[in-house]
Amino acid sequence: MILLLATTTLLFATPLPPASAVNAPAPLTASSQDEDKTDEPKGPDKDAIKKALEELDVAFDKDTEVPECIATIESMGEVPCKEVAHALAKGLKHKDLEIVHATLLVLAKMDVDEALKEIVGFHKRDRRLKKDEELLASTLKAIGWHGDPSAIDILSKDVFTHANRDVIRARILGLGRIRTPEAAEAVMSLLKSSGKGKIQPYMEDLNLSLSILTGADNGKSQDRWIQWWNDNKRDLEISEEPPRIDKQLQKKWDKYWGVRMEKERGKKREDRGGDDG
Repeated sequence: MILLLATTTLLFATPLPPASAVNAPAPLTASSQDEDKTDEPKGPDKDAIKKALEELDVAFDKDTEVPECIATIESMGEVPCKEVAHALAKGLKHKDLEIVHATLLVLAKMDVDEALKEIVGFHKRDRRLKKDEELLASTLKAIGWHGDPSAIDILSKDVFTHANRDVIRARILGLGRIRTPEAAEAVMSLLKSSGKGKIQPYMEDLNLSLSILTGADNGKSQDRWIQWWNDNKRDLEISEEPPRIDKQLQKKWDKYWGVRMEKERGKKREDRGGDDG
């Protein structure tokens, strides 16, 4: 009996395989249950989620004043989960644009897949974005904030067909948050898409986006970036964390996003109770 207990404890001291890899889950010992709980991402409990959903119901009631509604929306950043993100999306349909913008900001910073899904859905369906350039820029910035590779197509499509500078900037700098070689390639494609006359007004943003992705800095020179890309694209690796870049460039990046990516990622890891991996 002692030998059997010792063998069981040793078996479940190591991580279990995915459920799909076994026919049926084996019973866990008390010690292994505690260990698994430690490794699980930290998230809001059921009571907090229930309370948040109730508060949102009140916030989106037709009799609720706009300031009160916005205050409730902003508080939802403390309850990041699929259910709250889905409920928050009601704010994107609101007729009051202050409420829409407040909802976008919270969903942008909510690190759950559902939040990005709701923003992308809003981008695809809401007709107001065709006329309201400020709203379109805010929506694209919210999409870019998530740094998700799935957003590359959205951010890099028809960039220069829109005349508004804030809209174009949201696309270019949004790509800079997506830490993949494909995102860097998308930015370079924009940079090479036309001659100097058309590209030069946006070279500051293109340089900033490429610098935060690659660590290189070729200033506002389209030619130098093209040459650098030709020399380095085959061996290009994009680090998980943003590289150190020129202080002035970093200030511009921080000012646009309002928070340093390194600190943001560190906070997310702490919230999850450990490393991302």
